[in-house]
Amino acid sequence: MDHIGFRGPDLDGFKAEAAKLERLNPHIAPSPIAYNAEREARLALLAKCPHGQYHLADPDGTLIDVGAPP
Repeated sequence: MDHIGFRGPDLDGFKAEAAKLERLNPHIAPSPIAYNAEREARLALLAKCPHGQYHLADPDGTLIDVGAPP
């Protein structure tokens, strides 16, 4: 498994809620995907998934792909 994917009813709402949680508790803030030389490989991997539209990584580095309903 290379990433975890989710779909939700409101992608913009998810982004807003994630930003709010990041402000309230910086320890659970998503890790940036583009933080080292693996950036291009990680983004290419996520680009292969046709469902996700918003890419992030959890604090442990697990790649997460979030999309809206089709």
